[in-house]
Amino acid sequence: MNISFAILTPTPIEWLAMTRVLSGVSEAEGQPLPTKYGRIGHHDVVCVQSGKGESNTAATLQYILNNWNPRWVLLVGIAGGFPDHHVKRGDVVVAKFVYSMEFGKLVKGRFVRRPDYDYSTDRTLLEHALILVDGDVNDWKTCVDTERPDGKSPEETKAHDGYVASGDKVVDDPDHKFFLSVRKTIPELHAVEMEATGAGASIKLQQSRSKVGFLMIRGISDEPGSEGQGRDGTAQRALWKRYASAIAASFVRSLLELVPMEATLAAQPEDAAEFVRDVTIPDGTIIQANETFTKIWEIRNIGKTHWRGRFLKRIGSPSGPALISSPEIVPIPDTAPGASVQIAVQMRAPAYPTSTTVLWKMVDAKGELYFPDRYRYGLLCTVHVVEKSSLFGKSD
Repeated sequence: MNISFAILTPTPIEWLAMTRVLSGVSEAEGQPLPTKYGRIGHHDVVCVQSGKGESNTAATLQYILNNWNPRWVLLVGIAGGFPDHHVKRGDVVVAKFVYSMEFGKLVKGRFVRRPDYDYSTDRTLLEHALILVDGDVNDWKTCVDTERPDGKSPEETKAHDGYVASGDKVVDDPDHKFFLSVRKTIPELHAVEMEATGAGASIKLQQSRSKVGFLMIRGISDEPGSEGQGRDGTAQRALWKRYASAIAASFVRSLLELVPMEATLAAQPEDAAEFVRDVTIPDGTIIQANETFTKIWEIRNIGKTHWRGRFLKRIGSPSGPALISSPEIVPIPDTAPGASVQIAVQMRAPAYPTSTTVLWKMVDAKGELYFPDRYRYGLLCTVHVVEKSSLFGKSD
């Protein structure tokens, strides 16, 4: 399945609300977290319950990026909103910028926030979301499957594009000295939540090797410090979180229906590959002299071209006194865009102790390289060869 969008939801209520708006839903078997496949508009989607907090979100998103390589990532759920910027319970906030609340320095009795992990969200997704925020498209309000707890019409629900603070602390008291010190460095703040900084860390790492965009959409379940809520927002969140989760999911459905498939395809290179993992014999494995072993790599087709009739070719001599012996060329199974493939090569270690590396690259039937200007080292196999007695001790 070629996943266009991966959607993370921190809690079960948020996950259930999000999966209800998917069509063609199917279970994702063998996954460590609650996961479902589905479709919205033209897009194939995977929805994963990631758990609360920055650490859970970062770890889950890294797993998602490694397994599905989505073009877009959405973080969807509930948040606290600030009425001084006209954000009320039941509204939706689309994050155009995320501030990291807790990265900073304690100095002279105060906390000084640092902006190193602040980041902007994806421009393409944000511009499409603004059509729903500023335009006359209101289906996302009227199609929500949950009633507002205050009994008001869904038309009372508003959408905002704004600035969101993220950290591992639940903010029920906006007058606390820690949060006040944070707000001194943030000129405008519409909402606060607990997962976006973790998602941002994973996204930044992934962007060093492939193109992926991120956007966060939150339904507002409480108003920290507002009249009637006091200093404990637990009761308000309990009352509003189902509707807030549902309205955020409904907004996401309308958003994905607006985003054309061409926007996803245009971001993908025509032909590209990505290393996934060493299935067997990771680099640095100790092998005894003359031992036969099978090296297996897993790579992913991250382009738009279906791989057919491709091969993995060894670069350099296929054998020699201090070299790993192997076939010169092996076939690569046909691989659709977005799919992963495992390539196995049987090899034999040199006859005496040494450290040795073999390079392999993708070629066509004539032996011509597919990516002559990219992937300088291709796929590697590096082993340390030792005498049998070094591993098992000398026999009598």
